[in-house]
Amino acid sequence: MLDIKQKNLCYNCDQTYTSGHRCKNRTLYMIMSEAEEAEITEQPDPIESTHLIDLSSPPKVSLNTISGFLPSSTFILQGHTQSQLLHILIDTGPTALPPPRSITHSIQLKPTAIPKKFPPYRYPHVQKTEIETIVKELIFSGLIQHSQSPSPFILVFFDDILVYSKTLDQHYTHLSTVLGLLRQHKLYAKPSKCTFGSPHIEYLGHIITVGGVSVDPSKITARVEWSTPKHLKSLRGFLGLTGYYRKFIKGYGTISRPLTDLLKKDSFTWTEAASSAFTALKSAMTTAPVLRLPDFTLPFVIETDASSKGFGANLMHEGRPLD
Repeated sequence: MLDIKQKNLCYNCDQTYTSGHRCKNRTLYMIMSEAEEAEITEQPDPIESTHLIDLSSPPKVSLNTISGFLPSSTFILQGHTQSQLLHILIDTGPTALPPPRSITHSIQLKPTAIPKKFPPYRYPHVQKTEIETIVKELIFSGLIQHSQSPSPFILVFFDDILVYSKTLDQHYTHLSTVLGLLRQHKLYAKPSKCTFGSPHIEYLGHIITVGGVSVDPSKITARVEWSTPKHLKSLRGFLGLTGYYRKFIKGYGTISRPLTDLLKKDSFTWTEAASSAFTALKSAMTTAPVLRLPDFTLPFVIETDASSKGFGANLMHEGRPLD
């Protein structure tokens, strides 16, 4: 017996004993004892009792039985009624819900504690913090400078300058301001690469018009003609190119899920599901909608959806998604 205890074994089945252990072959033991025969004496007439058991009330069922949880205090017996095999539970579990408490489903924090919450970002929180630290160092050293744009009608991305206006007359004024700044700082623009007064312009792989923002068809050709990936590097390249336009594709994360699963370690095995996702993603790129530009005079509507494979949200004006 001492050897069994030292090895942490069950006393009944000789298996390793852990919390919640149940023997595979359970045995019900019954202890019987024979009492000595006592003298039979004449019993007095029974006295009628006013405290009788009320059999009209329904029997109470344990909450453990309803939930399927069988604690150590529950016995399972087999019985028969009208030739039907039954499992009889003898339980001492609770028959009612616990009493109300002052605090329910909450964690008490210290008076000076701050709720731990992190807003969602495109990058993990740790990477976001590191990026912010590097940017602050670059700004402090002078390698990066704050924008000196005189007005919100100018958008600069490296050597690309975009000037947008609501009317043609307003556009003349905006262009005069921008060209004056270039002349002031002795900066030059190549005429063959400039477009003035155009209602249709290509900018950073997008087509911007009065109707909204759409993908550049010339940039989609490479995505559509992409051959079936044979290795992980090719798959990463395809997802990187299509991911640039993911805001145009409804349910991009759900469609590309079989492909992104292949990026896991030792998981690159091209399957039928991956092939279907690859074809569906290329098809979605060719039918990308035109995103509407935001109008702050109109109400904004957020449409959300979720499933077991992903979740997403759209910011819209009058039923059209916004850029």
